[in-house]
Amino acid sequence: MSLEKKLEELTSKQKAFSKFCAYQMVLNSMPDKDKKTLDEAWEKGLSANIIVKALRAEGYNTTPEAIRSHRRGMCKCPKS
Repeated sequence: MSLEKKLEELTSKQKAFSKFCAYQMVLNSMPDKDKKTLDEAWEKGLSANIIVKALRAEGYNTTPEAIRSHRRGMCKCPKS
């Protein structure tokens, strides 16, 4: 198989890339009530590890590293 064909095959199987990071994608998928609860958790100073455990228990998929990067502005989300 040629390199060109292999690259086409691999890219056709690849998920579409988002301009947002994984954590922002989780936020975008949440109902408003959950977003409000999450905002309140941050205001209370809960750790990223605690928040991730709660999010995962509710079926959301994220990591402490994704949250920390997003909160520091070091993720791939568009910057204003």
